[in-house]
Amino acid sequence: REGILVTGPPPVQGETAPTDPDNDGLYEDLNGNGRLDYEDIELLFDNFDRDSVRLNEAAYDFNENGRLDFDDIVDLYEDVN
Repeated sequence: REGILVTGPPPVQGETAPTDPDNDGLYEDLNGNGRLDYEDIELLFDNFDRDSVRLNEAAYDFNENGRLDFDDIVDLYEDVN
């Protein structure tokens, strides 16, 4: 059968796909190393306008307001602490 299998957002940068370590539907682990760390926040900030983020709004809407905005980066940062 023909079709498309969607397994999650494409890599934000490089070849490693982001992951959702806590299975909440949000892809906090942008660098794909299995955990949330400061590098993930950097990646989101640096790549916020890329299609890999913008076309996967639900995966990166960390403040859950229905859109992507700077507060999503702030909320992800607060999750690291």
